[in-house]
Parts: sequence; structure tokens; C-alpha cells
Amino acid sequence: MLLEYEKETRDWAATRLIVLDDPDEARDARDEIVAGRRSFAEIARARSLDAATAAAGGEAGVYFPGQLRPEIDAAAFATPAGAVSPVVAVPGAPGGGVWYCLVGVGERHYRSDRPFGEVREAILARFDPQRVYPPSLADGWLRRVWARHQVVDLWSRAVLPPPAG
Repeated sequence: MLLEYEKETRDWAATRLIVLDDPDEARDARDEIVAGRRSFAEIARARSLDAATAAAGGEAGVYFPGQLRPEIDAAAFATPAGAVSPVVAVPGAPGGGVWYCLVGVGERHYRSDRPFGEVREAILARFDPQRVYPPSLADGWLRRVWARHQVVDLWSRAVLPPPAG
């Protein structure tokens, strides 16, 4: 649930990745994707050198700023949803070489300053309380988290009391 709260209130990007060892091949792959001749997933499966993301059609997951290599992070958060970054050179390939990456961004979320009390119900609505856990367990968990952490309003800097109820 904490991840869901963070996804409601922080910047994040659902990223896809293609890793190649040749800059010309990376540019050609990007051109094919942008022109619509091949999909990101097709090229990732066929040509990406990162086995984990290649097998998933390039899907790398949801990331918050600062969780990825700086070069990839910068591309992921500068690229709009539905687009593919320019070729990104990432040092660290074997023998001191460089990887050439394409970063695709699926869904994007931009930071929200909404307090937890405003997003609590929206987060809880994403879960099926009958299947996952009883509502009382969720409420208890939220109260324990709130009790252990000081929650501060970003604008007024006032410490917020736990939700009523």
C-alpha cells in the first residue's frame, strides 16, 4: 500500500529498456520504433542485450526518480509518456565500454502534493478488501504507519494528526 501512496504522490515512470552495444544499431532501432515499422517490444525481444528486460519485451518496471542509473534516469524523466528517448550512452559495459540504450516511457505520473488523507480512499479502492484483507486490517495498518511516522503538510509545515475514525 505504501507503494500505491508513493505512486499517488511522487513522480514516476513505467519504463521500457533496450540495451545495445553499437550506437548505430541503437539509432536504427529507435528510427524503426518511431516510424512504426517495429514495436519497442519486438526490437527488445530480438536485439536487447539485457536478458531480463528483453524477455519481457523491454518492460523494466515502475521507477521513481533516482532509482536508475543517472543516464537512464534522466532519459526516463525527460521523455513524455508514449515516447522513446534518444539514444542514451551508459558507461559500464565490459572492458570499460559503453552501452547504448533506448528508454521507452509507458505511463507517467507527475508529483502531487495531496496529503495522505485525500488519497487514502482512492488507494483503498484499488484493493479488493474481501480477497486481500479485511477492511479492519487495512485501517489498523494505516494507523500503525501513521503512528510511527510524523506526517507534515508541505505548505504549512504543520504536523498532521492521524485520520479520524
